[in-house]
Amino acid sequence: MIIKGIDTVEFGVEVPDYFNSLKSTLDILASLKSKAQEETKECETQLNGLSLKVHRNGIPFYAYKLSCNDFLMYFMDKEVKNTSPIKVRFLATYLWSVGFTKAVNDFLNWLTGLGIRITTTKLSRIDICVDSDETPFNKEDMEHVVTKARGKAKHFVNDEYYNGSEFSGFTMGRGDPLLARIYNKTLEVRSSQKFWFFDLWKEKFWKESKPVWRVEFQIRRKCLKEFGINSIDDFILRENNIWSYLTGEWLTLKTPRPDKNKTRWPLDSRWLVVQNADLNQRFSPAIRKKVKVGNTEQLLDQIAGLLISVGTLNNHESLEITAEIARLWTESKLYNRNTTFNEEKKKRSKRFLSNHSS
Repeated sequence: MIIKGIDTVEFGVEVPDYFNSLKSTLDILASLKSKAQEETKECETQLNGLSLKVHRNGIPFYAYKLSCNDFLMYFMDKEVKNTSPIKVRFLATYLWSVGFTKAVNDFLNWLTGLGIRITTTKLSRIDICVDSDETPFNKEDMEHVVTKARGKAKHFVNDEYYNGSEFSGFTMGRGDPLLARIYNKTLEVRSSQKFWFFDLWKEKFWKESKPVWRVEFQIRRKCLKEFGINSIDDFILRENNIWSYLTGEWLTLKTPRPDKNKTRWPLDSRWLVVQNADLNQRFSPAIRKKVKVGNTEQLLDQIAGLLISVGTLNNHESLEITAEIARLWTESKLYNRNTTFNEEKKKRSKRFLSNHSS
């Protein structure tokens, strides 16, 4: 099994006459941010059919922070020279469930629906990676790496089933402008509970008995500019060349030989798999659905645990009594918020961009 994809992307959006074309939207965001600060919780609004949370605080240069289940988005309230007025970060769930190109196109189509004209994007960070069960790595591999990175670091994770520690990966580089990570993605998925990755891998014929390892490069704007990349379109055109450089010149894994000069060692066969990975993967609607629904079994486990805790604390005689109290409590919360179960379902389903674009 081998699958290549984009795991993180951050970019700015250039909008001519930004403050005039988005005046009504910015006024709404200012009001909702004030309300969120007063109530000490995020407010929810709809923009072009998509439900978004308006947060209490922004980030430097961007007064307004919005989020949904697919992306984070930031809006300026004052002009800052040489800085895009809108900043965006796509979440991994969005990128892996629809694919990079579709994610970008759907988002930009939605954004233009706010009544603005987009001239270009300014790519500030992109993480490109390969997941495979054909490339198991070990701690000795670090000594066989040839890299232009300045720093290396090993990582270990505690494993409750073994004494001591289990090797989980290593990094090369300082992170700005370029960083590489090689790590056991199966361990990370279990830790983060992103179990939809397992479904994604199974569609690519993952052998579940084998751990999946990830080779990932984090590329920031300074490095992107050295590649001649300014926009997302630039990256799409040059992705193959970038991958060839990253896995052929900046970082390679070698097979040890008596020669003391590592650069003359032959390439490790596992690294050939990494080098030949193709970004043109087809993404399944089933994975998108899995991401939206979440891990139902995990949620049910949480509900079961909470019901048992409530029943224990209140010494209920049966599960039925506890479940009925939970139902009444939920109905009371919905009533106090002047909403219904079905309305909340619809609202939450609109937190995904694809519901708007499909």
